[in-house]
Amino acid sequence: MEKSEEIRKFFDQMSVNRDQNIIRNPLLYYEQLMRQEAVIELLDVTKGEIILDVGAGNLRDSRLFSYLSMQVYSIDISAEMLLEGIKLIKEGSTPYCIQGSALHIPFPNEMFDKISCSEVIEHIPGYQSIFKEFHRCLKPDGILVITTPNWNSLYGMNRKLIEFFQKLFRLKAWGGHPFDEWKTFDELEKIMRDNGFRIEKRLGICYLPGFSFGQFIPNFLKRIIVRIVNLIEIKIRSVAFKWGYGIGIQAQKVF
Repeated sequence: MEKSEEIRKFFDQMSVNRDQNIIRNPLLYYEQLMRQEAVIELLDVTKGEIILDVGAGNLRDSRLFSYLSMQVYSIDISAEMLLEGIKLIKEGSTPYCIQGSALHIPFPNEMFDKISCSEVIEHIPGYQSIFKEFHRCLKPDGILVITTPNWNSLYGMNRKLIEFFQKLFRLKAWGGHPFDEWKTFDELEKIMRDNGFRIEKRLGICYLPGFSFGQFIPNFLKRIIVRIVNLIEIKIRSVAFKWGYGIGIQAQKVF
């Protein structure tokens, strides 16, 4: 089976009750809230703009964009994810959805004012070429927003520790994902600059201690930890951006 087909099938399976599964876990819910808050801040949507949500999944972000902008287009490799998202739309306009690959975006040149690609590139083998497509589809001076997990974080250290013990004891590979390659700010910014983008703004996303501690404490303690971390996060996400669990970058198309 080709890797892209394996990835599609994985996300088809993940689509069922995705929002409900996130809400049930206070730590995962907090991670997603912080990610979405960062995307909205970096995208800075203005009514009337044409927005493309790449790797839209179950339209979690697209649903919000549709309340803030006149036109939202959503593309994802998983048709099941898109269908699940459409079911969850209770009011407002439905984004224009299409199943497809982010490596071959099926829209004309210079169509979009802004593109959001959140928690996607880590799941794309050969992701570097995706930026040529972003550049092609954005209008002159258009804005690209990327978020992706960060190796240089407590979460990154936690993952490396987990992977060490998985290899040592020959356990199942990390997270069950067919492909999940995290990035660093320096790596990602270089690729963006090389493909005609100027970095405008950076944010760190989520400063929880990592995955493992959440396996051993009850939900009421998780909620307390989330409240404490949130107070710190608001103050440090711009100055300590390099160490957040998530990388958040706003870049402008310049040539």
